[in-house]
Amino acid sequence: MKNYRLIASLAFAVTLSIGFWLGSALRENIRLYLPSKRSLPTAETGQKNVLLVYVDDLESVEPRLEGVWLMVYTLPGKPLILFPVYPSDGSGAQALAEAANHQLEDKFKLDRKQHLDQGFIDILENERRILWDGYLVLDKTTAALAIETWSGYYGEDYGRMVIEGIHHPWENPSEALNQQKSVISSICEQSSRLAAPPDLAGIYRQAKTHVATNLPPEQVIAEWQSMLATSDNLICEFPTFEKQSAATR
Repeated sequence: MKNYRLIASLAFAVTLSIGFWLGSALRENIRLYLPSKRSLPTAETGQKNVLLVYVDDLESVEPRLEGVWLMVYTLPGKPLILFPVYPSDGSGAQALAEAANHQLEDKFKLDRKQHLDQGFIDILENERRILWDGYLVLDKTTAALAIETWSGYYGEDYGRMVIEGIHHPWENPSEALNQQKSVISSICEQSSRLAAPPDLAGIYRQAKTHVATNLPPEQVIAEWQSMLATSDNLICEFPTFEKQSAATR
């Protein structure tokens, strides 16, 4: 009985340490970007915080979590700021990062209406202290279509080949994180080379069963279409990556 109580106490202490460590790390980087209310603001109110959730297949009975990013942007013409939430490579605290990754992997699921499960939301809000105005869930089909649209190359399932080349976070979280960041960066860079802004409404119609959100789709499409139309190029910033890069110099 004493051994059981000791193990239970140690497990509880580790859980608290994980929550405190990851919550503190995220708060340090995103404290200036937390939204003041949960509804999607209009263009006049400025900042939007959208949780971008990336899964393998939304048509699957149990989609598997591949990535989570907090996306912060203002309209028009301001940089798109992205903070990685999952996977975490730990930046030196590997054991804690692995436990934190497993926690989100285990809690992730969607209900019958493809809404995020409340247990998953509770971890992000209460333990990680992350707030957002809404969430957008995309799967590999949507990601592949986005890559092809922004690159302008549709031959031989190009987008799918790029996506399939990304590591799974449960196999190699550090590599998966860096590869996801590279894909997002490439899409941002390619936006300046497009002759015209992509037809987001058309993309949504084509991939409707591979997208889920708790936001009004028409409003999201209109705001992003406006941002792409009024900006010469889409600038993406990754503050946590820049901070890690500076620390290793």
